[in-house]
Amino acid sequence: TAISQRTKEEILEYADVPETRIIVIENPLQEQYLSPTETVFRADEPTILQVGTLPNKNLPNVARALSGIPCRLRIVGSLTEEQKDILADCRVNYTNDPELDDEGMRRAYEDADIVMFCSTFEGFGMPLIEGQSMRRAVVTSRIRPLTDVGGDGAFYADPTNVEEIRAAVLDAIGKDSL
Repeated sequence: TAISQRTKEEILEYADVPETRIIVIENPLQEQYLSPTETVFRADEPTILQVGTLPNKNLPNVARALSGIPCRLRIVGSLTEEQKDILADCRVNYTNDPELDDEGMRRAYEDADIVMFCSTFEGFGMPLIEGQSMRRAVVTSRIRPLTDVGGDGAFYADPTNVEEIRAAVLDAIGKDSL
């Protein structure tokens, strides 16, 4: 089994396996994300939720993109000293939760105005659908499988291009319907 069409394609690229032997079964959405609380989007100073701090989660480029934008970045995951230095250099107002349980994650999504998920590589992208299910704006990478998972319900950017990430965040903030 594979968690996305893109993952299936990668398996076929690197393994001598017949295509008919691989079935895509997408990750299930946990029930706790199916009943979001309605909130008012805080365009003047939005809370942006960053889920994950591993290198592929692209936190340095996110920090650079948010530099100078009035917002609060809430980061879930353990930060390295290098990441803390970059956040400080970019003068990003942030809070950090190294670890949250399921209820804590639900509250983090509820408190967010925007879910940031500009990864450089993903197999599926659970924070993307969790954020969408919680009716939050999502800024994510223009890479597969994130474009497959996000469909028309996300703001996209090249994860290697700080200016594109910044533009996607500003588009999300400026969208009156949010």
